[in-house]
Amino acid sequence: VIFSFVPNQREDRIADFLRELSNQFDNYQKNVENLENRIKLIESDKGQLHLLELGFQFAAETDSTFLHHCYAYYIFNNLDNKTMDDIQREKILKVIAELNEYEIVHLLNFLYPSYVGNVSEFHKKFENILMPRERYLGAPDDAQVFNAFFDYYKVSLEQKGLIIGKPEVKNGTLSFDKKKYSITEFGRIVVEAIYDEDFFTRINEGDGKDE
Repeated sequence: VIFSFVPNQREDRIADFLRELSNQFDNYQKNVENLENRIKLIESDKGQLHLLELGFQFAAETDSTFLHHCYAYYIFNNLDNKTMDDIQREKILKVIAELNEYEIVHLLNFLYPSYVGNVSEFHKKFENILMPRERYLGAPDDAQVFNAFFDYYKVSLEQKGLIIGKPEVKNGTLSFDKKKYSITEFGRIVVEAIYDEDFFTRINEGDGKDE
């Protein structure tokens, strides 16, 4: 049963990733010369071929179109990136592959700071992910589980060097129970690598599907 199921599942995942990658090429066809140059880059550069190989590897490990799109968007748009070498490009892709959809949404939310009375459209769209459930004694189990993961995502992003947390100041004293988080320079690089505004405008909250 296992060996008859897994291969087909992985083929479907690779096919979904290839569709996302193909969409990137389709969007680029407005300039045929540039498109041809990008194809030549993949064929002639071992580093680019390895990056694409990693993309297939990570795509086979998840059935999330959301993540497949992030991998494809990053790989395609970094074919001619001269600001990073092959090792750095691979590291970015590996970090992206370590994140799940919720962690990516939390990270992208740092692009859209929200204030009291002024909540960003991105935050509104992904409110079900970005807002913790009410915390009180006797809260439902699902709310407690959600909040536990909500807190963990921040810790996970901080451990990966994508955000940094500093103790909040309350009444002139530092409160080590709560942290105020901000995005790091490395976090900004990762955000720029995956943030396709059109895609994140179209999808439903966290499911990677068009509206």
